[in-house]
Amino acid sequence: MDGAMMEIGPFRARDGGEKLVENEGSWHKYANVLFIDQPLGTGFSTADTNSYIHELDEMANDVLTFLEKFFAIFPEYLTNELYLAGESYAGQYIPYIARAMVESNKKLKPGSYKDPQGKHLFNLKGVMIGNGWIDPIHQYLSYVPYSYSVGLLKSGTKMANDAEEAHKKCAQALSDSENYSVHLRECETIAKSMLSDFSDQKDCFNIYDVRLTDSYPSCGMNWPPDLTSVKPYLRRPDVLKALNVPSVNGWDECSGAVQGAFTASHSPPSIQIIPQLIDDGVNVMMFNGDQDFICNHLGNEMLIDSMTWGGRTGFDDSVDKSEAENEWLFNDVAGGTVTAGRNLTYVRVYNGSHMLPWDQPEQTRFIFNVFSGLTTWDSQGAITNVHPDADADLSPNKDTEKEKLVSDATWRAYYRAGTVALVVVIIIALIVIVFVYRSRQQSGLRVMGRFSERNASGLFKSFVNGFSRWKAPHKDNDQDGSYYGLSNLPRPGMPSIIVEDDEESALDTGSSVGSDEVESPYNDSSSNVVFEAPEDTTK
Repeated sequence: MDGAMMEIGPFRARDGGEKLVENEGSWHKYANVLFIDQPLGTGFSTADTNSYIHELDEMANDVLTFLEKFFAIFPEYLTNELYLAGESYAGQYIPYIARAMVESNKKLKPGSYKDPQGKHLFNLKGVMIGNGWIDPIHQYLSYVPYSYSVGLLKSGTKMANDAEEAHKKCAQALSDSENYSVHLRECETIAKSMLSDFSDQKDCFNIYDVRLTDSYPSCGMNWPPDLTSVKPYLRRPDVLKALNVPSVNGWDECSGAVQGAFTASHSPPSIQIIPQLIDDGVNVMMFNGDQDFICNHLGNEMLIDSMTWGGRTGFDDSVDKSEAENEWLFNDVAGGTVTAGRNLTYVRVYNGSHMLPWDQPEQTRFIFNVFSGLTTWDSQGAITNVHPDADADLSPNKDTEKEKLVSDATWRAYYRAGTVALVVVIIIALIVIVFVYRSRQQSGLRVMGRFSERNASGLFKSFVNGFSRWKAPHKDNDQDGSYYGLSNLPRPGMPSIIVEDDEESALDTGSSVGSDEVESPYNDSSSNVVFEAPEDTTK
């Protein structure tokens, strides 16, 4: 429910959960929204069992089972467009779920939306991953170069020397290994070494937004401030009654029991899945706020530079000019850059944190609207008509037309646009959100307009006690984990001392932050689903 209450839902909780304020950047204005706490055993998805899932394939199968039941109850959404989207560790969740959908679809007869066993065809159109943990190698090995680029590290200091030494050991461990899981203990020391240098100080940098500081050893686990209001709000008896949720256990952001079981030690990183998803016709978008340390943009940019899809490696505007990087505007202000080609889009967002929908809600919604075909990059956030039967375009720049613009765009999106589901997994809470859109035919991803054409270990067990839910990878992982490009050419501005890129770390800072919040945001099943329709904009 973090996604619902702190990012893309209709409201934000305030005053310790005593009141709600409207979220001007809510996505429900252009989509029906279904919020799901997952995996089983977290949040509102409670279970009478102590047996929890261990691997990402199990997680994906559980989500598909839920969606099968959802579509059985709401068959009217079967033919509508489906989008999956997520943040942080969703960089693993989303590709696995998407692959499971694609494989399920392949077993159905062409033209059929349901087979004799009751399986449904998932009308999957695209996936969105924000500040994602996708490729451990490139993310781990991006920590030092990124830290230099934003001034967290200064050459010659103890902190810099410690980080560089940890970086070299990580690179060596990666070179000596043949198989990789979603995290590597030898590489977790990079971020750990950086934060440990603040142990004798009051404050440290915020790993989710490097512009901010936090008390040591939290280093970002107290952020965002909405956290102090979300939990009490979701434990209010009147709220639980309205959501038709049993109030036996109450809602907690994280689950220690689920985290302890869900090691994903035999699950290959999703970077090995994404190229095939693209080949299977799934549009993929990766977007990154540039002020995030833990899943920073350099790591994801380098994974794209090394990834081969659609017959070529990386974006290459020397081969295809449409793959050139362009800057996009939002309300006449530079919002970031976008590069697209061969069904993959990468968007960098200026001044954005790890949780982009929290600090840049309207810009993030704009990115989603472009991806789903509701608008174009040159619209600066306005919903323009991109359908053949559109009666008129809406001007995005005239203040006098703003009220009419919002009204017309909302109704046009409600009646003509539609996406069937969007799944969002939040970093701290590991939540899944599903959006259901109205039926509409989409002519593919559009990049148009002026572009001419979180005391823990393992990827920061702090994701639970602050940060991660991962443990060390199993050395007998039977997946071929050999990686390409461990000696990539550096991107502009990257210090030459950096050999490779890095993932999220397992920081053991001794923090007990979140120890009583270790019951997660995932809980039960279909009866505990919150479904928000677009017309509920005033509630």
